[in-house]
Amino acid sequence: MPSVYEDVLNRFRNTVARPGAESEGEAPARQALQVPRRVGDVHRRAREGERDRGGNAGAGRRLGGLRRGEEGIAVRLGHADAVEAERFAAEVLKANAGSLPALQILGTALVMQGRGKEAIAPLERAARQSRDAATETELAVALRQAGRNEEARERLERAAKRKPPFPPAFLELANLLATLNRHDEAIEILHQGLAIAPDFADLSLELSRVHSARNDQASARLALSRVLELVPRHTDAIFALARVMQSGGEFAQAADMFRRLLEIEPGDAASCIGLGMCLIELGLKDEGMASIRRAAQSSPKMFGEALTALAACGHGTFWLRPVDATRYLSGE
Repeated sequence: MPSVYEDVLNRFRNTVARPGAESEGEAPARQALQVPRRVGDVHRRAREGERDRGGNAGAGRRLGGLRRGEEGIAVRLGHADAVEAERFAAEVLKANAGSLPALQILGTALVMQGRGKEAIAPLERAARQSRDAATETELAVALRQAGRNEEARERLERAAKRKPPFPPAFLELANLLATLNRHDEAIEILHQGLAIAPDFADLSLELSRVHSARNDQASARLALSRVLELVPRHTDAIFALARVMQSGGEFAQAADMFRRLLEIEPGDAASCIGLGMCLIELGLKDEGMASIRRAAQSSPKMFGEALTALAACGHGTFWLRPVDATRYLSGE
């Protein structure tokens, strides 16, 4: 299932590559418009592993500054790529102000930079021309970034009703409802989406988050298992399932899940902390402390999280002086 941005980008490529389809203004940009191809690739990778848990894994910024589970379709992307895509689209619009692909690319590139307020105008123009669910969904993301949640909800409801069905619209609508604490409605929307696109893993992943927010860990676990059936190496799902097991006292199983994730992403600091906490609870204190220390030394942010983890751990270590904890985690 292509991401919203990949869908827009592919249409843009098709427009400028099809003989006779490009206007005089679009022709000079034909070669340049191939450069943002990696933008869509980054977007796809972000959707597959969009957590921000520290370390090297999933590093970056979600659109709108929203945390995992609170964001919309907004995707983490290298800033330079989004700026580049914005520039290329702007060049086309100078020569052809009504270019639909350029409007779509410009709006999405602005959204990816967290500039939702600026993205609304080009995306509204694109939505009027195309009347397609992908553009309407991206417009809703821009509206959310601008703080216009009610308008975003209306757009997403409209997008979810369009034919052919567009699963990301269901995902974004459910996410918005969940952030408004309308969890029952969010679950209903996600089930509607899954009935249409049962293999769209992001819907099941979002469903697990909503169930977790309601403290229904059994349902969350079932949804995460479905994600891993579809995408066995889905790092977000592995991490979330490990946390569910950890919170339920299944420390051995959770440790296995953290190890599984670290095989995929050896530098993931949050997984090192989770593994360390599980090992400590299992009586393997030295091994657990070593894992937490590795995470602490990866970045200043993770150092603080490691200290918090040690303090919260049922069999952790307590220091009377903060400086002693700092020295320990620093390996002094």
